[in-house]
Amino acid sequence: MKRRWGQNFLVDHNIAGKIVREAGIGPDDTVVEIGPGRGILTGRISDKASRVIAVEIDRVLTEGLTERFKSLDNLEVINKDFLKIDLPGLLKHVSGKSSGLKFISNLPYNITTPVIMKVISVPAGFRPVECVFMVQKEVADRMRANPGGKEYGMLSVSVQYRCDVKYLFKVSRKVFRPRPKVDSAVIRLSVRKEPVVKPVNEELFFKVARAAFTQRRKKFYNSISNVLEIEKDVILRAMGRAGVDPDCRPETLSISQFAGISDLLYEGIK
Repeated sequence: MKRRWGQNFLVDHNIAGKIVREAGIGPDDTVVEIGPGRGILTGRISDKASRVIAVEIDRVLTEGLTERFKSLDNLEVINKDFLKIDLPGLLKHVSGKSSGLKFISNLPYNITTPVIMKVISVPAGFRPVECVFMVQKEVADRMRANPGGKEYGMLSVSVQYRCDVKYLFKVSRKVFRPRPKVDSAVIRLSVRKEPVVKPVNEELFFKVARAAFTQRRKKFYNSISNVLEIEKDVILRAMGRAGVDPDCRPETLSISQFAGISDLLYEGIK
C-alpha cells in the first residue's frame, strides 16, 4: 500500500453506516464506490445495492478487497485509477437506467475536485442521480457557498451548475487513520437532469467564470479583459445590459448572472 495515493482510512463504523444510510440505496441501484480502501463502506453498500463497482488504485488494497469480499456476487473490484477510467465504458450496462446509479466515496483530499467534476460531467446517459462524498470540510463549504462570501468561487459555480448540494454532517479528523490535519464533511450531490441555467455557449460560460475567479481581487471586467483578451468596453456593455454593477467583484455574481453576461458576450464576439 502506497501512501502517495493520499488515503486517510475511515475507522469509525458508526460513521460508515451513517454515510451508507444517507445514500438511500435501493435494491435496484448500481453503486460505484471510488477508492474503497480497506472496505469499511463496501460490504454495507453491497448489502443494499443490486450491483457495486469498487474502483481502487492501490493493487495491494484491491487484492485485499477481492479476498475479503469473495463471497459477494454483486461486487466487482477494479484495480484502476478512477481519473483515467473510461466512465461511459465502465457504466455501459446502466445506459438508459441512470436513475438507479449512485456514487459513494471517502475521497482522497488531493483528487477531490477532479473526481467530482469527472462524475458530474459524464454524458447524460451515464450521469448518476446522486453522489454521497466525504470530503475535506473546507471543500464542502466551498461547494455549497452562496455568492458574496469568501468560500464562493469556481468550484461553487461548477458544482451548483449541475447539482443541488446538501451538507449532511461534519466528520472529525479523529476517526481516520492516519489522522489528517483537518476535519471532513459528508455532502450529497443530487445531479440535475438539466443545468440550473442554460447558457447559449457553455464553453464560454465556464471560460468567463474561470477567468473571473483567476483574478478574483480585481473588478469583474478587468479580470475578464485580462484573461480572455476581450475589450473592456464590450464587457461593460454586456454587464450593463445584464443589469450587473460595473464595479462588482466576481464573488458577488450568481450563476445566472455569469450566464447572462456570457450570453451577451457571445452575441457580441461570435
